[in-house]
Amino acid sequence: MIRRPPRSTLDRSSAASDVYKRQQFIHSSVILIAINNCLIKFDKKLVFYKRKISISFSGREIIGKELISLNQTSEKSHFFYLPFHIHPEIELWKSDQLGNFLLKSKNNEIWRFETDQKNAVLEDYDFLDPLSLEIKNAYRIVFFNNFHQKLTTFNWKLYL
Repeated sequence: MIRRPPRSTLDRSSAASDVYKRQQFIHSSVILIAINNCLIKFDKKLVFYKRKISISFSGREIIGKELISLNQTSEKSHFFYLPFHIHPEIELWKSDQLGNFLLKSKNNEIWRFETDQKNAVLEDYDFLDPLSLEIKNAYRIVFFNNFHQKLTTFNWKLYL
């Protein structure tokens, strides 16, 4: 919480004003960091999935890191499929570059979604509108890959 000097304090050198000035420099560039962890057991192996999301203070940048790890190296290759569902009211295009997408909101803001995954694709899916109970056509950005190493990571960024 930011404490502001009382309105009756007009003097710029007051103690309350000094406290307020110092608080302005405490803010970081990130307002939210969310971490989602999941532990799955399949094929006699434990798979650990972790997602870290950071949202900038301005709200104009979201940075994500996905981490998938096995409790041991495997001879057999495993497959992961990770979808990012996009609301039907958002227009979505895949750009010429691999792993880059453009999103257009209803208020005409253009957002860019970038990933270090070369095999990110667009898929159709059916969205059930909770208000009208209508099924609408929508898209999702999907990361998929085979992995057998102990640790697989990939990064993504959504920004204005």
